[in-house]
Amino acid sequence: MNNNNIKILYLLICLLILKIGKSCINEYRTLLDGSVVFTDNISFVPQGRFDVVRDKDYLIERLNDAKAKYETTKNLEDFSDLGAMYVYNGEYLKAKAIFQAIEKSLPNLYQTAANLGTTYELLG
Repeated sequence: MNNNNIKILYLLICLLILKIGKSCINEYRTLLDGSVVFTDNISFVPQGRFDVVRDKDYLIERLNDAKAKYETTKNLEDFSDLGAMYVYNGEYLKAKAIFQAIEKSLPNLYQTAANLGTTYELLG
C-alpha cells in the first residue's frame, strides 16, 4: 500500500467512527389530541431530532421554546425535552441535573436512563 492509500483508508476509518460514535438523545412527542408518545427516528439507533443541526441560533431558539413550554406545563415530558435541548446546545451539566431530577421523582424510565447515560458520556 502506498502512502496515499493509507491516508485515504485512515480518513475513511475516522469518518466511520464519527458516524458510529454519534450520541443519541430520546425525546417525547405530543400528538394533536394532546396525548404524548415516545418515538425514535427511523434508524438502527435512536437519534434526537436536532442531533444534526449545526445552526447555533436555531438550537438556542428551540431551547428557549422548550424552556417556555416547560414553564407553562410543568410536566415531565416537557422537562425531559428541555434536558434534551440542553444536550443539543452543549450544556451537559444543566441536562444532567434535569435528568437526575426526573430519575429521582420517577425512577426507571427508559428515556431518562438513556439520556442520562448519553449525558455522562458527553461529560467524559
